This record gives sequence, C-alpha cells and structure tokens, in this order.
Amino acid sequence: MAVLNKLGLLDEIDKYTVYPKRLVLRDAFTGKELAPLDLGETFKQKNMVFPIV
Repeated sequence: MAVLNKLGLLDEIDKYTVYPKRLVLRDAFTGKELAPLDLGETFKQKNMVFPIV
C-alpha cells in the first residue's frame, strides 16, 4: 500500500477495491471453520489491510 501511495495510485485503485472484514480458514474436506481472523478496526489502525481488487 505504501508503494502505491508513493506512486500516487492509491486513491485511484481504492475506487475499485474491497476490504474484507473477516477471513476464515476452513477444512478442505468438511468445510468446518478452523481459524477465523477478524480484519476490523484493529487492522486498519495498524495499517494492516487486505485490499482485493
């Protein structure tokens, strides 16, 4: 993100970006939830976001 910001591209790319609020690791065979990860405000405050374009 810092590189995109330095290149002046972050604002333009941000128009097409989605920021998930939660990631979930699931078992491949059962679909059972193994490890949820909240990507809420704490991640944003630490500038640890996961943009999806």
